[in-house]
Amino acid sequence: MMKVIKHLFLALFFLGNLQAEGFHKILRERRIGYPLDAFPLFTERADKLLAKHYASSHELDVLKIPKVYYQTKDPRSIPFKRLSTQFAIKANHGSNMNIFCVDQNSFDKTHAILLCYKYLNKAHGERSGENWYLGIDREIFVEEFFDIDFDLKFHCIHGKVAFIECHLREQKKFAYFTIDWNRLGIKEGSCWTQLSQKEIPPQPTHLKSLISDCEQLAQEFDYVRVDTFISGNHYYFCEFTFAPDALKEGMRFYPLDFGHVSGEMLLNEKVDYDKIDEYRT
Repeated sequence: MMKVIKHLFLALFFLGNLQAEGFHKILRERRIGYPLDAFPLFTERADKLLAKHYASSHELDVLKIPKVYYQTKDPRSIPFKRLSTQFAIKANHGSNMNIFCVDQNSFDKTHAILLCYKYLNKAHGERSGENWYLGIDREIFVEEFFDIDFDLKFHCIHGKVAFIECHLREQKKFAYFTIDWNRLGIKEGSCWTQLSQKEIPPQPTHLKSLISDCEQLAQEFDYVRVDTFISGNHYYFCEFTFAPDALKEGMRFYPLDFGHVSGEMLLNEKVDYDKIDEYRT
């Protein structure tokens, strides 16, 4: 009860400052709506293909890089006959442009090719102001297929993992954790529901190594989310995210004071783990 009262007090105390200093507000002002060439490194790292090359150039302990079978600007050239039964087709220049084949015998290749052309014609990031995506040389690529147990998204502030977001895709559920895998009583504006206590996955076996790998990849930025996933007993790099949910207006952390606390970490260029631990459930 005392913890609830404390967070309520902090939320009321910081309410006037949140609009100026909240985590999402700070990132919006630093990133959204700038000219195309303002963030060349964002453009390079947001390219899913170049991001894989960048990640593979590091000596990572546990993170693996999914294999790319083929890449092209012409979807009609995809060599379906040479591909395995299962695979994934993706665009390199944005999110939610994926096609998953679980069985080639029933896979509609014509529809897939048409979707690929639609993806290539999409100026991802234009409406949201994430203009770094517009500079990516658009391609379609085919990579290996995975049965994903869950996603782990590592929120990195000035090169250090501050907290971890866990997603169960099929159930559309999530939860946040400290770097020691203690659950945090926070959420971000989302249509997804929170994981119940029974649904929380066990702590990943090599969590410390996974955090170390993500921090290697995050050193260039004041903030980046390093997105990974777990399949079986293996950990895979997915992509870099510079503006979660496009930092839309209205996006913020709850309780409200966590937005202020995490915003202060951005401004102070240092993660305060003691403050984050105060939000443990």
